[in-house]
Amino acid sequence: MHWTDTIKRHDFELALTDQLDDTELAPQRRVLAGSAIGVELDLAWLSTGELLEAFEALASDIANGVSHGEGKEALGAIIGDANPFQMRLWYLLSDTPIDMAIDDLTWLKGLLYARGRASILLREAGVPKTYWAHEDALEGPNAADIMGCTDRTSRDHRVNAPWQ
Repeated sequence: MHWTDTIKRHDFELALTDQLDDTELAPQRRVLAGSAIGVELDLAWLSTGELLEAFEALASDIANGVSHGEGKEALGAIIGDANPFQMRLWYLLSDTPIDMAIDDLTWLKGLLYARGRASILLREAGVPKTYWAHEDALEGPNAADIMGCTDRTSRDHRVNAPWQ
């Protein structure tokens, strides 16, 4: 018997759910883990990485006495693009000290990397895909669809913002 024969369904959210339920973990990190549940594997990791890089650039700007540098521009672009997952993270971290936000995003990115890596290993081993993002399960329109705020068909989750 091959090890893949024992895996019919793997819960890719298990690591995030474990962190969410860990009462020993700081509440901020528990909420960050919970915010990533149901977000597409690659989208979550890449979006977290981009936001982390922007926070790191902002910290560098502050350390170098630059008021309008790369960090501020990068965060401005992220906020302007309004990726729903990045905005979720932004609202959770925007009033957190920058060094702490960087630590929290680094931690989250590590969790999301492990989740994505597990998906790749299982796919390469021939285990059928069993992961579905929250949006894949939607049976009808949601408020964002009705307001024209998302374009799920393009899979880049950027706001179309017809009102701008």
